[in-house]
Amino acid sequence: MNLKKDINMDLDILVVDNTAFASGFNINIIGKNNPEVQIYMTPDVEQETTKSMRSQQIIDVAQSQGLLRIEIPSENSLKKVENVSARTGDSGALSKPDKSLIALSLDLMAANPQKRVFLMSDDYSIQNVCAQMIPPVSILKYSKKGISEAIVWETYCPSCYRTFNPSELSHKCPECNVRLKRKKKEKGKIDF
Repeated sequence: MNLKKDINMDLDILVVDNTAFASGFNINIIGKNNPEVQIYMTPDVEQETTKSMRSQQIIDVAQSQGLLRIEIPSENSLKKVENVSARTGDSGALSKPDKSLIALSLDLMAANPQKRVFLMSDDYSIQNVCAQMIPPVSILKYSKKGISEAIVWETYCPSCYRTFNPSELSHKCPECNVRLKRKKKEKGKIDF
């Protein structure tokens, strides 16, 4: 697979999510066919992918051949991601590895302003937060269609309809003991 030819765009830096491995993305093939592309992931994502023996082998080979770099994002970028995801209502839907990927993408964009940085993920919440970032983090979707519009989510109890902080998405309502859900509050890009 020649990434630049297949996606028909210039690509310098690629940050990969665990969903890429689940979709059959092989860093070693991509790295050999696209030696000019730098591929990154975070330690949190690496830990997620090690649950699969096949993914772990691909990562080990890619690291030993210098095709993959594993880096920790800055605290500043992690705080930006937390702030934006809280405002969009995605904070409860994003895992720590998800937030680390977006933060690392921001760091790489800041450190390499002349290069095109893409985050490869099929996760809709990652895509929604990236669409809201200033400057936006470019998303490269691997297998799913992707989001068609930016959304602001509201976390609520489907029984009593009380609203909650987006970070409480995986919790239960203290009144009803019903698992909280989320629904669209607004469409479109929000102002920060």
